[in-house]
Amino acid sequence: MIFEGMTGDSRVWQFAANRALSEEEEIQLRGELQLFIASWQAHGKDLTAAADVFHAGVVLVAIDESAELPSGCSIDKVFRLLQQWGAEKNVDFFNRLLVTVPFCNACKVYDQGQASAAMALGDLKAEHLVVDAMLQNLAKIRNNWYIPFSQSWMGKKIIL
Repeated sequence: MIFEGMTGDSRVWQFAANRALSEEEEIQLRGELQLFIASWQAHGKDLTAAADVFHAGVVLVAIDESAELPSGCSIDKVFRLLQQWGAEKNVDFFNRLLVTVPFCNACKVYDQGQASAAMALGDLKAEHLVVDAMLQNLAKIRNNWYIPFSQSWMGKKIIL
């Protein structure tokens, strides 16, 4: 289960990399996220939070807001961490116009043009499961994180 011990109503931020991370990059980023979470605070109070890397590049950060609400500044710190790490590794976690296909031989990340080309080649199909990047609640991610490409925002634009 994703973030066992966190409540299902925990707020979640998703950050999808614009490319699959190498195993070494994933391990490094996971370590930096764990260090960050261990000392993450809002107004001097510890936040009940979790973070991890999934599918070679999808970062989930969850906060149990019933324990302590995050501040705008505390949330900005997560964004800065991923911006800085991404700048060092040439990875963009903030392009919301991508779709992640986690169940191929290797995780694949597509922009709309690449997805159209992959569909034409038969490498991407309407029924392939993709990460639903729109979810912001841990229970929904645990139960419905994957949707068919045809039901994703991008799939609806490409598949007529």
